[in-house]
Amino acid sequence: MDARVRIGLAGLIVVTVGLGTGVAVLQLTAQEVEPLNHEAIALIREEALERSQIMEIAWHLTDLYGARLTGSPVLRAAAEWVRDQMTEWELADARLEAWGPFGPGWTNERFYAHVIEPQPFPLIGYPESWTAGTDGWVRGEAVVAEISGRDDLERYRGKLKGKFVLTDPLIETRQEFQPLPWNPRYTEEELEEWAQEIEPYRVRRRAWVEYTRRSLPASEFASVLGEEGAAAWLRNGTFENTSTGAVVAGAPFFRYSPSFPQSPPIVTLLTEHYGRIYRTVERDVPVTLEINVQNRWDRADSSSFNVLAEIPGTDRADEVVMIGAHLDCTHTGTGGADNAAGVATVIEAARILKAIGLPLRRTVRVALWSAEETPGLAGIGSYAYVNQHLFDAETGEPTPEHAKISAYFNVDLGSGKFRGIVGARTDEVASVLRSWAEPFREQGLTAVGKRTYAGSDHIPFDVVGIPAFIFLQDFTSNHFAHTNLDTYERLLEDELKQNAAILAAFVYHAANREALLPRQPPPSQVQLPPEILDRYVGEYEDTPDYRMTIEREGNRLVCRSGITGLDTEMFVFELRPLSETEFFLFGPHAVATGRANVTFSVDENGEVQGLRLAAERFYFDAKRVR
Repeated sequence: MDARVRIGLAGLIVVTVGLGTGVAVLQLTAQEVEPLNHEAIALIREEALERSQIMEIAWHLTDLYGARLTGSPVLRAAAEWVRDQMTEWELADARLEAWGPFGPGWTNERFYAHVIEPQPFPLIGYPESWTAGTDGWVRGEAVVAEISGRDDLERYRGKLKGKFVLTDPLIETRQEFQPLPWNPRYTEEELEEWAQEIEPYRVRRRAWVEYTRRSLPASEFASVLGEEGAAAWLRNGTFENTSTGAVVAGAPFFRYSPSFPQSPPIVTLLTEHYGRIYRTVERDVPVTLEINVQNRWDRADSSSFNVLAEIPGTDRADEVVMIGAHLDCTHTGTGGADNAAGVATVIEAARILKAIGLPLRRTVRVALWSAEETPGLAGIGSYAYVNQHLFDAETGEPTPEHAKISAYFNVDLGSGKFRGIVGARTDEVASVLRSWAEPFREQGLTAVGKRTYAGSDHIPFDVVGIPAFIFLQDFTSNHFAHTNLDTYERLLEDELKQNAAILAAFVYHAANREALLPRQPPPSQVQLPPEILDRYVGEYEDTPDYRMTIEREGNRLVCRSGITGLDTEMFVFELRPLSETEFFLFGPHAVATGRANVTFSVDENGEVQGLRLAAERFYFDAKRVR
């Protein structure tokens, strides 16, 4: 068969096919090229590059309102400033929208720590969030406790009263003689990988289990130390095995809980200082320390909030394009790269669209989330929004508002330049995004990926079938996220300006597109009777060390996973039914995996044998053991 294809001037594809002695001519309408408004893009670029407000926004969020821990007065002050600023720029209905309950807020107001003997020197460190303070100055001796599990705790009963307890092993730090490794940019080959379909790999959790056992969950160990009357629990603030002067406050697998034990204080130290104390104690030289930790708990309001504002649309104002970033941050730095950079980019993009004055057919909604950085969880604020507005938790069905959301664009990967956008679940969506990215190819925006980047606020939208995207960014600053070095200094002004222009251009075209962005159907839940749900209740093991416990709570299944022999739960999520045997993960813990399904295997007698949890990049199988 001989085929020749030509494209006519009128946009028709004319296919001439030779079939023996006959010729068939087919005229097919060419796929419409996604239109671009180059005049609008030029206006956006001019406003973004010549009259930028992005660094002023970022200064307020870092130097003035830094350490925006969810529940803290500082986060509320930042939210109120953002609300008032968006109102000043004439965005509509700027507001704080409550969700919750969340739990008490926490603020560290004072922290002093010093080694007294054998040689005095000041300690660099931070108390862990939501842990206790001291009643003034506390002085005591440092001890190393080799604890890797519950059984080890018994060896130290009666020996820890008044002690500063070190439990983390020393980890060898790399000596860097080459250019520092924390400022990488994506290579073209790495970007191309995001556009490729991937084969999920089988993961076994053995290494993760062993690490978790070695790092006894904080809630369990803190309870014992509190009972023993320890002065403080000292943690090793290692920073990816590299000495940088950074303190990482956030114990492995520490999870926020309103009932978390309030004593003793948990303090993470600079790894060099932790190592000096540890090595000295190991050589039987007494080390005396003193600390003063003053923390405040705010219990007056247990709810939290998201910040919302809008640019009203014209003829399709009931349809919405959303842009968002998380406003909260961890408490050690001022949240520069993670995520004042994202918030400033989102607010600046909205300001640009308002300033250039071009009409937007759809409403543009700005959403700034809280509780993305809550220890052990992610995306609680955005998950709450989806539950409040887009997905009925009781019926398991999308709301009418769900059908009106065209897209959600998320920014949460530092202040490096945008290099790609991921989450295009269909070829049609990918084609649209590639068209919108084309004017910014010279600035490095080249990748469009179908799979997505898990662990941020776009995931709750993606899970319920709304086109939800996150921009890939060069990892030039986000390496310092969650450390005391994540400050205003991590912000790259020129790249942030360019990012705001790109985001504004994408949002402009999404708001003015003739149709909503194509989407996959939302999860179509089925209602299963209790007797069917009860079939799946029980315990499942991926390995003998990792368990998943499934229980029925009313008309839903809840899965709790953790390490065998430890009471602390690692992940908790809902299983919402798509069929009698297939369920999808939903809830804040599911943000970490991205879109994922659980499928139960049933034998010919109807007995449940096990399950497979399949995410985008991995899967694992677990046998039913009870």
